[in-house]
Amino acid sequence: MKKILSLCIALLCAALPAVSLLSCGTDDEKAPSASVTTDANSTTAAQKTQKPLDTDYKEPFFPDVGVYIDYVASNSRAGSVEGGGTHRVDSRPAGTVKAIANLGYRFVGWSDGVTNAVRTGDTADQSKQVVALFEYDTLELPVLHITTETGDDVRSKTEYINADLTVFNTDKDYCLDALQMQIRGRGNKTWEYEKKSYKLKLSEKQSLLGLGEGKAKKWVLLANVCDQSLLRNYLALHLAGAMPYGVWSPDCTSVDVYLNGEYRGVYLLCEEIDVNKNKVDVPEDLTGAGADDIGFLVEISGNPKDPTFECNERDYQIHSDLSTNENEAWEQKQYIQDYLRSAWQAVEEGDEEEIARLIDVDSMVNAYLVEEILKNLDCGYDSFYLYRQKGGKLTFGPLWDFDNALGNADEGTENYFDLYVAYDERFQSNPWLFTAMKQEWFRSRVVKMWDESKDVCSKLSATVLTEGKAGYRSYCRNFEKWKLFGRSWNRETEQITSLKTYTQHYEFLASWIDQRLAWMDEYYHDETFIPDWDSTPINPEKPDPEWPDWWNPTPNPDPKPETEEVGPPPIADGIGNDAALTLDSEHTALTVDPSSVSTTIKGNMGEGIECLFDNDPWTKYCCSVGRGGGWWGQVQEAGTVEIHIKLEAGTVLSGYSMTTANDTAKYPERNPDSWKLFAKADNGRWVEIDTSSADALGMGAYDFTAYGRLIDGNTVNASEYKLEITHTGVLQLSELTLYCK
Repeated sequence: MKKILSLCIALLCAALPAVSLLSCGTDDEKAPSASVTTDANSTTAAQKTQKPLDTDYKEPFFPDVGVYIDYVASNSRAGSVEGGGTHRVDSRPAGTVKAIANLGYRFVGWSDGVTNAVRTGDTADQSKQVVALFEYDTLELPVLHITTETGDDVRSKTEYINADLTVFNTDKDYCLDALQMQIRGRGNKTWEYEKKSYKLKLSEKQSLLGLGEGKAKKWVLLANVCDQSLLRNYLALHLAGAMPYGVWSPDCTSVDVYLNGEYRGVYLLCEEIDVNKNKVDVPEDLTGAGADDIGFLVEISGNPKDPTFECNERDYQIHSDLSTNENEAWEQKQYIQDYLRSAWQAVEEGDEEEIARLIDVDSMVNAYLVEEILKNLDCGYDSFYLYRQKGGKLTFGPLWDFDNALGNADEGTENYFDLYVAYDERFQSNPWLFTAMKQEWFRSRVVKMWDESKDVCSKLSATVLTEGKAGYRSYCRNFEKWKLFGRSWNRETEQITSLKTYTQHYEFLASWIDQRLAWMDEYYHDETFIPDWDSTPINPEKPDPEWPDWWNPTPNPDPKPETEEVGPPPIADGIGNDAALTLDSEHTALTVDPSSVSTTIKGNMGEGIECLFDNDPWTKYCCSVGRGGGWWGQVQEAGTVEIHIKLEAGTVLSGYSMTTANDTAKYPERNPDSWKLFAKADNGRWVEIDTSSADALGMGAYDFTAYGRLIDGNTVNASEYKLEITHTGVLQLSELTLYCK
């Protein structure tokens, strides 16, 4: 039976025309002109290498009396048969049955040669089984089918599980059949999404789909949930690899992914940033390398793992494998740390000669330009790599992680106009780059490299349009599987969430990059840019209105007032029994030394716990509490963060206030859910003196607003206090003020 089915599949696949277009977004959206041909006689190389779908049906057991037809699906993951099952046909014809393909698969016919999905009135002389045949709905993209050893899903981002990898729907030279490998999840905040990203470790080195300059074992599958064009990382990595100054950049391509037979959507298959002679060519293992003149790879990371160190107020993770000798490893870490700090000191002082001695300046200019062209929100916070070859200089790259770029995030990155990376006033700014941009000689080199790269940059929008059209049906199918349109999953703006079709998303991206390049070319060639550049962010009233009709750009928000002191924000009216505190003689605000405060959850970069007590509402304490929630994923469970405060002397508190942050109107869910306040008694025990919640205090969607609460019955004279906040997702407050009488 199985041999007959395989023959039927092959014959049907050769005879049937290509699958019809899939819909995506609104019902009236049409496929772009670059859609795949439907000529039955034109078989593509991809179709020739399509792998048949394995079957999982069971052969029937027919009763001895009567004639029966058993209608089943060839694979339960691929489709089903409506009205199927066993029909007795010796006394009357069979009823109506219909083959229904699941998302990611297509119906190719029945095992007896019938090609219509719906059939009725079948008869037979003897009992038989008729199988609805399904195939992978492979369209324009290559297919990666991963089968785990146990058949279970991938549930861990730390523990690998064994699996097989099959690659098809591509040139025969790149097809693979059941290659042994291991797979685990990857990502930090992105791991909370339903559509997961993965890391692959092959049993033997391969150049998957011909990517890269050589073979490798480690590969990455990016889900790109936050980028509904699915092309931002694709475009950024190809730009980085094509720039005139050649720093290695990971190669990548879009693929369809199936896991254990289930369609999982479109992913970006990428080379992993790794120490490898074909990638970052520094020693893979520093054992026996000593502690002088070593090569290394490091990363500015918002979620660093040991070994780590600090430089220019950023956390760095060392990705090179240090020596297995503990003392030697410590010396190697010190060497790496000292080298970066020396290079940073040279950049701070603006000494061109010293910078050139320690740093590959061309790579630094190249990194600045790519990050600036793409307006990458995370360029100074996470996934920013630097490396040094033995005997060489500090090199900026490889560049990575651009889903929060190209108009896809807030905080000033959404608009095509003005510079972003060049300023230190920006969210998550990169100190290496904005500090270097203060130097006239560095800006001169920026303009020179910009002019050399304009030909490469001019092709970016065409790349987006070509890829979006060529892979249109596969990209659309991803959004049938994952309902992502119309919601902000990370930091997407209203302009992005208003786009309801895939066509709108990739056309927006192409339009944005064209506008961006035109603006930068004009700005860099203004006669004042090199000698008299003012390092104050530009803030025009409105951009040029050359956008599609469905996009309505908004200018950047007003910048922070340039005053030395910012007065206290207003106290909101009391709600219910919570009387409002007033800044009069009855209640005195305490001065808290920020250095005397600690917390169980470190805040984001530049948004630490000290910001709660600096009397500046424009700064804030911002962190992730619990699992899930916030703007990156689905709420899963709450967590608790503790804030410990030490005062100079024993004090009986009469009240406290919490001040909302700069963007609470946009993210009201970041107000704390509930909390308890404790005082440390003389016996060392914590005594609860107050408990409340955002709802009880009436905290709402308002920026820079303080909500006060009086403490009744507190007689504890204490110099240590603890605030326990229970919350799910992102928590933020700009100020926490304590009062006494």
